[in-house]
Amino acid sequence: MLFSARIAHNTIAEIVYETCDAIWNRLVKQHMPFVTENVLQEIADEFEMQWNFPNCVGATDGKHVHIRCPESSSSQFYNYKSYFSVHLKAIVDAKYKFTAVDIITYGRQSDSGMSTESSVFRHLEAGSFNLPLLRQIPRTNITLPYVLVGDQGCSLKEYLMRPYPMDNGRVSRQKINI
Repeated sequence: MLFSARIAHNTIAEIVYETCDAIWNRLVKQHMPFVTENVLQEIADEFEMQWNFPNCVGATDGKHVHIRCPESSSSQFYNYKSYFSVHLKAIVDAKYKFTAVDIITYGRQSDSGMSTESSVFRHLEAGSFNLPLLRQIPRTNITLPYVLVGDQGCSLKEYLMRPYPMDNGRVSRQKINI
C-alpha cells in the first residue's frame, strides 16, 4: 500500500531555503572563509607564476541570474537585458576558484552599480579586505599596490584594474584622454 501526501508549495519553498541555509552555514568557513592577507599573498604568487601578472589577488565579474518575477516587486528585478534577475558578484583566484561571492538583489542595476552595492567592495573601499601592503614588482624599481582585475563594468580604483577601452581591436586613445 502506497501512501501519498501532498505538500504545499510554500512549505517546500521553506524547506529548500532552510536546507540551503544549513548547507551554507556548515560549509562556508571551510570552503570560502573570509580571506586573510596570507591567503591573498598566495593568490598573488599564483597569478604571477601562472599568468605573469604580479600583485593580482583575484579576477572579478558580475552575472545576472534569471529568476521569476517576485510578487509586488514592480521593476526592481527587471534588468537592462529584458528579464528578471538577481545579480551575482564574484572574485576568483588564478585557478578560477571562488574566493568571494556576493548575491545582490535587484537585477535592474547595471554591472557598474553592483560594485558599490557589494559587501566585498565595501570592504575594499573601507580598507578592511586584508590586501597585502605595496610591493616592489620583481626585476624593477616600481612599487605597486595589490589589485583585482575586472571588465569594463567595473570602476577603475587603486585596488581594481580594468582593460583599456578598445575600438575595433585597437586601444582608443580618445576614450582614455591621452
